[in-house]
Amino acid sequence: MQVLTNHIGYSLHGDKYAVIVSDSDRLTGTPVALISLPPLKGTGTFNTADKTASSSGDGDRHFNDAAEDAKKSTGTDTFVRVRGTDTVPLDNVVAQFELHQGTQLSNWQMGTAYTLDFSAFAHRGRYQLVLLTDTPVYSHPFEITDNCLFHTTFSDLLHYFKSQRCSGIYEHADQRAKVFGSDERVDVSGGWYDASGDVSKYLSHLSYANYFNPQQIPLLAWGLADLASQFNSDTLPAFMRTRLADEAKHGADFLLRMQHPSGFFYMTVFDQWSKDPERRTLCAYATQDGVMSEAYQAGFRQGGGMAIAALATASRAPLCAEPDQQARYLDAAIRGYWHLVENNHHYLDDGEPNIIDETCALLAACELHHAIRQSTEEQSTGDSHAYLTGRYLTGQAPLGSGDRHISTNGDCPFLSEARGWMTKLVARQRSDDTCQYYWSANADGGRPFYHAADAGLPGLALVRYLDIETEPHHQAIAQTALERACQFELNLTQTADNPFAYPRQYVKPVDGVKQVRHFIPHHNETGYWWQGENARLGSLATFACHATRHIHDDTLNTALHTFSQRALNWILGLNPFDICMLDGHGHNNPDYLPHLGFFNAKGGICNGITSGMEDETQIAFNPAPYCDDMAQNWRWGEQWLPNASWFMLAISAQTLIGNGHSNKENA
Repeated sequence: MQVLTNHIGYSLHGDKYAVIVSDSDRLTGTPVALISLPPLKGTGTFNTADKTASSSGDGDRHFNDAAEDAKKSTGTDTFVRVRGTDTVPLDNVVAQFELHQGTQLSNWQMGTAYTLDFSAFAHRGRYQLVLLTDTPVYSHPFEITDNCLFHTTFSDLLHYFKSQRCSGIYEHADQRAKVFGSDERVDVSGGWYDASGDVSKYLSHLSYANYFNPQQIPLLAWGLADLASQFNSDTLPAFMRTRLADEAKHGADFLLRMQHPSGFFYMTVFDQWSKDPERRTLCAYATQDGVMSEAYQAGFRQGGGMAIAALATASRAPLCAEPDQQARYLDAAIRGYWHLVENNHHYLDDGEPNIIDETCALLAACELHHAIRQSTEEQSTGDSHAYLTGRYLTGQAPLGSGDRHISTNGDCPFLSEARGWMTKLVARQRSDDTCQYYWSANADGGRPFYHAADAGLPGLALVRYLDIETEPHHQAIAQTALERACQFELNLTQTADNPFAYPRQYVKPVDGVKQVRHFIPHHNETGYWWQGENARLGSLATFACHATRHIHDDTLNTALHTFSQRALNWILGLNPFDICMLDGHGHNNPDYLPHLGFFNAKGGICNGITSGMEDETQIAFNPAPYCDDMAQNWRWGEQWLPNASWFMLAISAQTLIGNGHSNKENA
């Protein structure tokens, strides 16, 4: 029997949720107590209010006051003493709840799951849940405080990213990296390693499968630059902002080096998982055999679109005091965008743009519009037409095409570009007898879009589009599509047989029919690639939180904030294996292959939980004997850069937007 919670904690006014798992199906009505614990000393938070409380020198008074305040607010004077133990004083029980009807989890081989929503409890402190059976069952301790996850983990995430910077023998090799199929050498130094056991550097991979391209280094570079432009002294201390800007600049500078003079971006610096610096090559590759090819030009879906978005965002973010460098970022983004408008289909393995192309191109156009608009506003001459024309000429934009040059009134064309991509993306929403308004990966709706890393990205692109759109007709189209995308995710997840609130998905195995599942199918277009989906959870949490900025239905917004938080809960320990997958926090952190020298890093997040190896209706984490198989064990315990990237964006969104209680003020 277990009382499962988010191991780190919950935001003060946000969703608070726990799951009790038991072999017994007779726990309905059993009481659960919430007890107040002394605060930990010296915790790694930069929340000023928490520091003041924790350093008061009177921890006992602090947690007893929390208990007393809670009792006064709830009007409760008596509490059930925990039976069979004298370790929990009566005075420290601050709230009591009862379990409702449980849900059988036969396929997950876990017995019965009972849910507990204690969101109404909103008092700062350190707590523990106790199931009041004859032998009490305790949860792990957790915190309740303002913006809990952000204040507890954000600094560690930045440390993780910095620890993954390419350096040493690999950095030296990348200063003269080979280009596959030629004698050319290119300086592509910088960037970040991909995973615990992979020191290659990826804009994306899996291109041969067409529907699976993950956004890798460009996603992190974009996210860091965007956050650097949003956080201020009210939300982040000065030196934290310095560290954030430094990491963002590291990513943007790497993307500059990954761009060919003609405008395209190289897709991958790859060593075939050998760790041999002499084998590092600019290339594309296919299958689990790592077969290299010279198809290294990154299309919109292959990292090119997100690289453009990242550079455009970096050009408007406070990353450095060098205006010329910011101009180089913008020039590179513009040049890259127009190059892909002309050549994208040539770079795609099947020659057909799909939903990932349209998503990434939409983000690129939105960020270019935002960057150019901000740049023109900052020009002291006021001659925006001359300034923009210069930018386009520097970026080698094809000025001969009527819809791609500066108009006579000086308008930037990227809003028009974004409208075109938005229209294509919205057309991907389809309905059938099973699901309404699912995203379709292909043109006929026969293959739903599902993704182990970036499932939330299409919806997030719509949010970004609504940030820049000014025309009511186009706003209405995107707004409707956004609301439908949100409701689609909620409808899949808010079901009685999903007590962990795991975001489910609409999938189609290559040898099967469309169906709703928790995890991506093993039999997919890649032929081998499936893994834990912590990146996917972070992307959906980010999307749901940001969507509330453009949704005016309070009920829907509350549901989205709840959806977002519960997706993160799974990563942080509220899962059937009771593992916190953010290393250095919580309990039962997974290892990868330390006996072979592949250690996970503090602040990184492993891939996560999957469906069962033989029975995909079950669940698995590092099961025997596959945990000892080098061809399989990466699926679960290995850390991967996008996992932490999306988690960073999700917890930042919670802080910048609020946890369902400050949306109107922050919209």
